[in-house]
Amino acid sequence: MREPKGLVDRWLAAPLAALLLALAAPGAFALDLELQVRPNPVVAGEQATISITLNAAEASAVTADSFTLPAGLQLSSGPFVRPYVDERDPSAAKVRVSYTLSTAATGRYVVPPITIHAPGGSAETRAFVLSVGISKDGSILVPPTLRWRSLVSPIYAGETIPLALELENEESPVVVESLSVQPFPGRAAFEPATGLLATDFVAVGDTKLYTIPAAAYELTPASPGPLTLPAATVRVGGLTGSADPLSLTVL
Repeated sequence: MREPKGLVDRWLAAPLAALLLALAAPGAFALDLELQVRPNPVVAGEQATISITLNAAEASAVTADSFTLPAGLQLSSGPFVRPYVDERDPSAAKVRVSYTLSTAATGRYVVPPITIHAPGGSAETRAFVLSVGISKDGSILVPPTLRWRSLVSPIYAGETIPLALELENEESPVVVESLSVQPFPGRAAFEPATGLLATDFVAVGDTKLYTIPAAAYELTPASPGPLTLPAATVRVGGLTGSADPLSLTVL
């Protein structure tokens, strides 16, 4: 027997109404987080503040998960969770979660997402890049970051391995103006090489961070034991950066 059309419509309308009511209930939506980072860029040795604002009635009901900062940044204080009055919408009940970061060295650092929990649900901020530089002629400039990287592990005596000097976290495919490597202490053959690496990048939000080969070498250790790659200096865009000596173990 076919049901009357009006009855069928009511059967369909009841679950739909229940679904709309559930979506409108508190806790049905993920949190809408507004992230601010100031200042960015920041001068090395100074502090930057992360502020996360969300719609919430009670600050005491808002919590934040811990997160790990990259080397070169340190959590100085936070999280501080407080009621917040937004001048754009003073009547809205809002809460702000804030952190203060200390900066120790220049570079571009990827700060990971931060997860916030509230009665309305949970959400995480986007990862972002914090640029730490030096003040020069009224601007904040980020010197190049240079590092040694062994392309083979483990390392054995008598075996030739490739090494790379790389620029990390550049905002564009820059050109190396000059490069200087301190004398190698011996116990190994150490020769320039070509064609080992190409420029690569990772995307962090709307920002691309490039890894750029500055130089490549072939290393042949003569005997087992500890081996230290020498310090190196690079110049890019009129700014100088250096790579610290790197300790290796030869088997």
